[in-house]
Amino acid sequence: KSTTRDWLHKVDGAVIVYSVTDRNSFDIAEVVMDWLKKEKKPNQVIPMVLVGNKCDLEHSRTVPKQPQDGQEWRTDGYMVTECSASANTESIRRVFHELIRKISEKKDATTKGHRKLSHAPVGSPKLIRASLRRRFSVFTRERTSTM
Repeated sequence: KSTTRDWLHKVDGAVIVYSVTDRNSFDIAEVVMDWLKKEKKPNQVIPMVLVGNKCDLEHSRTVPKQPQDGQEWRTDGYMVTECSASANTESIRRVFHELIRKISEKKDATTKGHRKLSHAPVGSPKLIRASLRRRFSVFTRERTSTM
């Protein structure tokens, strides 16, 4: 358990995903979020995104839509959104872009005044897009049929 806490204190952010077609996955996601909030250091802010996946399967939905507050970050450091990994990869990029932006803001706030940068800041949109393209190039690959 202490190893898990040590790991948690090094976390910059978290994406917690549940299926809107599986109530049990939502319940587990809530437990994970509560655990992260409870176990973090008192002054530690961990940006978290709670993502409902499979929102394109409205006919199979078992989890009611979560209030999303217009994709805004809540005061306790988390955001709620829904997306579809199969129908719209842009929504997935947006989730990671928002999380990286929030992490960058947090890091910029803690290192502000230490030194002056001569290049684009870590959280600049151009660098974030380049980082996302490199790290998540799997989303731009062609899908192969499984049927």
